[in-house]
Amino acid sequence: MILTGMILDVETTGLSPIQDEIIEIGYVLFRYQTDSDLFLEILEEHSYLREPLSLSSRKNYEFAYRIHSIPFEDVKGKSFDDEIIKSAIQKADFIIAHNASFDRSFTAKMYPELHSKKWYCSARNIPWKTYGYRSAKLISLLHSHGLAAIQTHRALDDVNQLYQLLKSSNYEGKSYLNVALTERSSKSKEQKKSFKASLSGVKQKDKNGMNPQNFLPDLTISEPVLLEKDEATDRIHVFSFSKQYLGFLSAVHSKKMNTYMNESYKVTAKVLEKMENEKGEHGCRIEMTIEVSAKAKVHSTNG
Repeated sequence: MILTGMILDVETTGLSPIQDEIIEIGYVLFRYQTDSDLFLEILEEHSYLREPLSLSSRKNYEFAYRIHSIPFEDVKGKSFDDEIIKSAIQKADFIIAHNASFDRSFTAKMYPELHSKKWYCSARNIPWKTYGYRSAKLISLLHSHGLAAIQTHRALDDVNQLYQLLKSSNYEGKSYLNVALTERSSKSKEQKKSFKASLSGVKQKDKNGMNPQNFLPDLTISEPVLLEKDEATDRIHVFSFSKQYLGFLSAVHSKKMNTYMNESYKVTAKVLEKMENEKGEHGCRIEMTIEVSAKAKVHSTNG
């Protein structure tokens, strides 16, 4: 079978998909033959810069600059070519990134088409420690394989370096891409836990500015939502991917989710149902899924 894969990487103004924004995206679209484990050809290769728009992103730019070294002057007035990017996403059978949870949380906000794609993580879906590598950091793996001595933290550079790493083979002669695709398939069958909870504290007002407890933004069933911890209270707040505040979890559920987040389990959440009580007040229930066997420190494997 011949598949079209996309290797993707982003540079951002920070770590929060709610407060921060993407300033650079890079990707390679390539064809891969699964049966013979053969990389056929690169179809597309693009990189784009964009100026962050939100106040929080612009405030954090100086801090993020220490990582990616992209001067603000380089992104000022720039924007992504959405049509080309969306076209590439449509062509891809799967997406792979070295820190997929991080890259997906940012890119899927801009391009909802990515929600329907199969995602693979080259840091988590390849058993690097089993192969004798102490670290899953990209630069460490590149150095160990003699592929690069430095990492620029520029999106397309990281993508091209990851492409070379994925073409490399393990001791069985299988490419690391082959391993990533098969490991994820087997892990998806492992045990998962899920919790359902109603949200409290909806704060948006309706169009007339009335009754903040009676309004929720337009949501669809199974739509992914974002969980963010309030460090001061340990309360878990819930946002839509368009940054609209939906409410917070109860103290009991917040404590439970904090436990999993602190232990670096992969936690995802989606809309389960929208509700309305006898007073006409709107509410929302969400379902949180925890991958018990898939521990991953979301922000620590890309550097």
